[in-house]
Amino acid sequence: MRKGKEPTIRDRTLENKGSQRYTEGMKKSPSLHRFITLLLAAASIFLFFSCSKQDNKDVATAEMMTIRADAPDTHKWYYLTKDGYTETKHPSQAPKAVSKLWTDAVRLSSAAQKDGSAFFLINTKGLLIVDGSGKLTVKTDLKLFPEKTAGNLVIAGKNPIFHLYENTVLELEADPESINTQRLEDIPFLAMYNTENGTFFPGPDRNTFKFAETSEVTQVYFDGEEIYLSVKNSTEKKNDFSYYRMKMPDQLADFILSSRNRSSSSYNLEEIDEDAFEEKLTPQPFIGAPERLRKLLDVIPEDFPFSVTLTGSAVENETPRTWINNDSPEALLETGIYTQTANAIIENDYIMALFPDGTGYFSGCLPGKHIMNKGKPFCFILPELPQDFVYGVIALSGTTLTAAWEENSFYETGRAGFIVIDLGSVFYDA
Repeated sequence: MRKGKEPTIRDRTLENKGSQRYTEGMKKSPSLHRFITLLLAAASIFLFFSCSKQDNKDVATAEMMTIRADAPDTHKWYYLTKDGYTETKHPSQAPKAVSKLWTDAVRLSSAAQKDGSAFFLINTKGLLIVDGSGKLTVKTDLKLFPEKTAGNLVIAGKNPIFHLYENTVLELEADPESINTQRLEDIPFLAMYNTENGTFFPGPDRNTFKFAETSEVTQVYFDGEEIYLSVKNSTEKKNDFSYYRMKMPDQLADFILSSRNRSSSSYNLEEIDEDAFEEKLTPQPFIGAPERLRKLLDVIPEDFPFSVTLTGSAVENETPRTWINNDSPEALLETGIYTQTANAIIENDYIMALFPDGTGYFSGCLPGKHIMNKGKPFCFILPELPQDFVYGVIALSGTTLTAAWEENSFYETGRAGFIVIDLGSVFYDA
């Protein structure tokens, strides 16, 4: 691996285009992909591609128009608390938090959007809703959320559906007799939030499919046609995994509502092997990503390692898909750069992506606005985070962008929260 300063994506782009020599280095920091288990990542603070540091809002560089989104009157910071959230001047001023495994930490773990509202799962706590005006609401349910790992948020019709999971391995290792199997039976592995009446509905649980008393559904994947399940059966001696698939109901919301009142035989659950299950979760080469996403990120050098997870109307009723570019041990040795993980949104009028350091890309127009930059992709830069902090999942409500942030150290998360940005003002009031 290379020693000394490592090139950022911005540096690599400038080098490839012949614009200027390397100017900045990137901090080494291991990165794991949360697309396998809520996309673990430890990404670095760096400047991407051809984005400019100039103070004016619209900058036509040799490579790409760039807009800075850091004016104080365009955004607000919040950190997550045990009761919800609290505003802060900057993540660096949020109270220190005990670092926990990402499965146990209070953080925004998954995001989706629909009909002008943004939805974020608050891991172990509930659901954060951001409307088109930027109004924040937290919804919770004491029977569903306390201490549960929550993720894989998808939209079915108008309603968010998500996966819940409670790892019992540590309890079993400490005392195999301590597991309350009745409690496990009552934990749904899928649940739904009804946007019309503001209530949560528990979906199928372990007993719905007659799984063993010591088992849990640890992963759920929707591909639009079928539902895939990974089931872990924990005993005193070992953990056994089994895998299943079933045809997705025409109305996923109806499946959630009726699952506890139907017999397991009515679902035609089929056991499959591990390879068939992993094939669904394995990221696909970026060359096969939607054309609009490839055009948006065309500025990235072909040899630069990155992955991008896509949400939005193009993947409704499906688990967000992930595409990956040049990620391999050989790529790391060649470039000296760890894979960067981005989150992207695709809708009819726009497509956008945000990388961990806050560098974003946009093409199209915000809802109710005119097309920007003649439809060509441009770069925007969110406010800088402290060292060891990264941006995460994103969603757009109206012209309001909400982006998660967290203090990240390998498997653990410390402080966490989100930023709410008036992109309409940032993009159109230059």
